[in-house]
Amino acid sequence: MHNPVASGRSSISGVTLIEVLAGVCVIILLASMIITSLTPNLARAEGVRCSTNLRNLHVAFDRYVQENHHWPQEPVGLADDDEANEDWWTNELKDYGAPIEVWTCPSIKRLVVAKGKTGRPKMHYTPTPFDDLAMTPYKWPNMPWLLEIGNMHGNGALGVFADGSVRSMNDFAPQNKK
Repeated sequence: MHNPVASGRSSISGVTLIEVLAGVCVIILLASMIITSLTPNLARAEGVRCSTNLRNLHVAFDRYVQENHHWPQEPVGLADDDEANEDWWTNELKDYGAPIEVWTCPSIKRLVVAKGKTGRPKMHYTPTPFDDLAMTPYKWPNMPWLLEIGNMHGNGALGVFADGSVRSMNDFAPQNKK
């Protein structure tokens, strides 16, 4: 029988510092590969969620117009007060299926949170001002009912149209080419 203590060898095996560092490097490399592969999927998912928000807002505006026979008429003077303007629009449409959450683009929300800013949700979609006639919002198929604030999804701001379709500005607006 062989006695490890008598031969000067210990039966306890250890891990060297180099092995630990190699393991940490492999884990960091795998994590960076996973995160890199998830970023485009996150952007696509946010674009889909943004389109869904716009479709939900379209349904709410459509229900409002059908029930009230006119486009919601923003009170004079609210355009100068962002908070009052947001409160008015969100309150006006919430009974028609547009809770405050659908007014928020997930890409803009992520960027705001990443910058450490918090607070009340902001409207990230701007309604088009139509007159108070019942059919005006339906007259022009290429006039968006709402537009996203900013080009958050890479192909121009998203807009929702009278037929409920969601398209980017670059898809429907003529391009100035030199």
